Amino acid sequence: MKKLSIKSESISAALISAAGIIELAALLAAVLVLSCAAPANAMAGKPRDNSGLSGGVVKEKRQDPARDRLRQEATPLMKKNERQRLEGIHYDDAVTNDRPDLLEEVKKTGRDAGWYSPGGLRMMNPSPVEPEGVKIARRARLIVIGAVTEAHSFLNEHNTFVFTENNVEVQEVLKNETGEEISFGSHIFVTRPGGTILVGDHLIYNDNGDQSPLAPTTQCLFFLEPLPDVTGAFCGRSYLVEGNLVKDADHGGEDFESLDQVRSQVGVAARNALGGTDDQVRAEATPLAAKNDRQRIEGQIYDTPVTPDSPNMLEQVTKTGRDAGWFSPVSATIGSPSVSEPVGVTLARQSPLIVIGEIVDRHSLLSDHYTHVFTESEVRVVEVLKNESDSAVAVGSHIFLARPGGAVVVDGHLISDITAGTRSLRKGDWCLLLLNAIPGDPNVFNGHSYILDGSAADNADDSGADFASLGQARQYINRAIGGAKQ
Repeated sequence: MKKLSIKSESISAALISAAGIIELAALLAAVLVLSCAAPANAMAGKPRDNSGLSGGVVKEKRQDPARDRLRQEATPLMKKNERQRLEGIHYDDAVTNDRPDLLEEVKKTGRDAGWYSPGGLRMMNPSPVEPEGVKIARRARLIVIGAVTEAHSFLNEHNTFVFTENNVEVQEVLKNETGEEISFGSHIFVTRPGGTILVGDHLIYNDNGDQSPLAPTTQCLFFLEPLPDVTGAFCGRSYLVEGNLVKDADHGGEDFESLDQVRSQVGVAARNALGGTDDQVRAEATPLAAKNDRQRIEGQIYDTPVTPDSPNMLEQVTKTGRDAGWFSPVSATIGSPSVSEPVGVTLARQSPLIVIGEIVDRHSLLSDHYTHVFTESEVRVVEVLKNESDSAVAVGSHIFLARPGGAVVVDGHLISDITAGTRSLRKGDWCLLLLNAIPGDPNVFNGHSYILDGSAADNADDSGADFASLGQARQYINRAIGGAKQ
């Protein structure tokens, strides 16, 4: 606040005349105005937070203890090597008004710049037949215990986002389905969203709420997915290990009670990946029912004629009095990873309809020739992110999603069609759906399904990590829409 100096001699002289009285009144009024303005000016110095649910840019200097923490964690701005450049593509997004070049912001304003994403919110959909920890272990392609040897934060290609690369020395491999040779003593690179970079005396940061940084020498448990086109680099979930205790380093969840439980649930996940336990499949099965016209249209997509290699499963159950079905050891991941375009962008660009919705009902059905099982889910649309389809889909609309697989019960026997790595969509699940129309009914679709769990978007179709988070999914969708208009 600017100081106002009033000399006593000036006041005495002013009191001699009426004009002096007016002058003194004006001076006193000025003092009052400046004093009243002080709180407003003080408020103007507070950080601006446009975060909302998806995070917001903060360009002013932080006036809270978090700024000191960020400065302690910051690494100097560094040039990326080829591996780190490819890692950055996973977190990259084009410069827009809502997603500025953070390095340019620092140079222009001479202030800190960055993003803050509130943490702690997790919309859990616990399964009565598969604990959360088993699901995480089943879907991860690499599970290791290791120690962080060093960590560096980098800007992505467009300087719009900060990510951190952690060099991890592997101490134990609990699961490896990556095709890469990883063993005790190997070094892998684990990338995580967020981090802090020091540019001169200013900070560029992504502060992800409840996320804990992985300090050097920290022992961690990782559930990972390979990054496309980068050997030895991964992303996924991180947990801090202290003795037998396991603490979620990403969002404060309690997925595991102990390291012993982790080892146990990794074993359960390995067994369930071979098609799911009988109890799991039976719990999700629906009674055999006749199809309506809409369901008959859906079933034609998954139908095949009866052959020795593709038998009539209903007839098999009736003849043998035993369960019948299919098991596929792997599921296909659609989309060709590209260095210039992440898989998530490709999927978003190729999908005419993208919505967030709630599963309100589901039924598994047999195809016309009884050779395959498919599942129809009724979806209440909560948000429309893209609609280039011929259907008038809006918030509150109900659409129908057809997916391969499922199980039906016939006289106490199961007819099932299971693919390892997939997950059923259950009533109450909130999902991100990237959809294509099925000809014959404007309200029927199939495509890619992701179950929303807090900020996570878990691939329900296979083990691919197409989106690191719901926030990244929104970025990729906007990027796909913007690219299509160019």
